[in-house]
Amino acid sequence: MDPAIALISALLSTSFILCITMALAWTHFGRERHVLSWALAYGCATMQWALNAYGLLFLPGNGAIIAVATLFPVITTSLVAIGCRQRARLNEYFGRFALGGGFACAAIIFAFVSTAHIGMRGAVPGFYAATMSMIAISALWRKPVPRAKKAKPKFLKTPEITLITLLVVLTFYQIVIGVTALVAVGPQGDQGGLALLRVILGTGLPPLYVAIGLAILFLVAGDLADQLRRLVTRDPLTGILNRRGLDDAATMAIANARRHGRDLSVALSDIDGFKALNDRLGHVAGDKALIAFTEYVNAAIRNGDAFGRLGGDEFCVILFDTNAIDAARVMERARADIERHGRDETPEFGLTASFGVAGLRPGDLFLDSLVRRADRALYQAKQAGRNRVTIARGDDDALAERRLVEST
Repeated sequence: MDPAIALISALLSTSFILCITMALAWTHFGRERHVLSWALAYGCATMQWALNAYGLLFLPGNGAIIAVATLFPVITTSLVAIGCRQRARLNEYFGRFALGGGFACAAIIFAFVSTAHIGMRGAVPGFYAATMSMIAISALWRKPVPRAKKAKPKFLKTPEITLITLLVVLTFYQIVIGVTALVAVGPQGDQGGLALLRVILGTGLPPLYVAIGLAILFLVAGDLADQLRRLVTRDPLTGILNRRGLDDAATMAIANARRHGRDLSVALSDIDGFKALNDRLGHVAGDKALIAFTEYVNAAIRNGDAFGRLGGDEFCVILFDTNAIDAARVMERARADIERHGRDETPEFGLTASFGVAGLRPGDLFLDSLVRRADRALYQAKQAGRNRVTIARGDDDALAERRLVEST
């Protein structure tokens, strides 16, 4: 079999499989726009390789077929970049992509119609693909901008790092193609340069093409796994842990703290007068207050701490390597922020919260025992006038006594 036919057949089948897989993922798992864009990208790639195969088999050397096939990478790479921006919840800028792609297509058509510079036929799509790859990398590097003013930084995950790495390689590869077309092929279409360009395309394009397709599929699968995990362990309104997720985090945290003799504290909290807020302003305002409360507490705690919603307006924070007194200081920062900005979130009502804190004791094996003591401390805070932080009785004395023993 002709090596060119074998190569194009492999690329055609790969594109088709990835297109179908992406289309099924889009259809059955949330209809995310970026998945649809990637499915369309591989649909265009399938058409490109099918056209190349048709031209090679039935109309070898036909300039019109080669020219049309050269236009498809402009659409494909644009859709990949658009999909990356959609996934990051960034503006798609369809108009700008259409304008840039239109100029690139016009330049490619002109290069085929005119013989002024034959090397431009390979240089334009190469440089355009490199540009789209850089746009995709920029979008993947960024995360969706969260609503919280002091949001925690989010780190890249393995699928994102994998795809970014491959896109960096693809960017340099496409630049090499563009430079080779301009310099080696040149205006007159040097045969040695054309042969070199074919070697570069034949050896580098197939593995990169397949690897990037699999990386995108890996990224989609990772996103779907995250969605399923969030459905099981996350509260749908606030995005923090639900009771199940909090129990899982607490089981490991308590076992680790007991094994290594580390501090651990639990803070229980709720919004003051939340029922009255719901009754007066409605559930929409109540939901807004819950989300705002979540954001301010999230801003006060560390990335490694566990924060969850037990139900209604009751929340729980597990603070690792933190004693009860230090945990109370953290919650006091959150309480002060909530009080300071409460009018911004619910102008008609204001927003304050009360907190009860309990530290880990030798007999604590499960979260429930800490929650019970923190709940009693929270009740004391409510009885004392609300909008305050209270430590469970005995926790501060026990901490002072332990420090005295350790110092002697």
